[in-house]
Amino acid sequence: LPVDERQDAFFEDEYPGLKGVKVLILANVNMLDPDEAAAIRNWVSAGGKLYASGATSVVDTHGRQQADFQLADVFGASLVETFWGD
Repeated sequence: LPVDERQDAFFEDEYPGLKGVKVLILANVNMLDPDEAAAIRNWVSAGGKLYASGATSVVDTHGRQQADFQLADVFGASLVETFWGD
């Protein structure tokens, strides 16, 4: 099974970096830029498969916790509460 790790430029200009990717794994990727979230949303709408875990998309790139997952509509789930712990 081929695996490829991608960085921020991966999401520039909609989702060209996602072309050819069958499954995107976002393992507890708390911080997402709204443009990255939009690119992922568009890619999933075009048939891409997404696995996301933990608090993926709960924080924006300015470190602000969002009221809900930025990708809640894609997940089909909403954030009830967070527990970041001390």
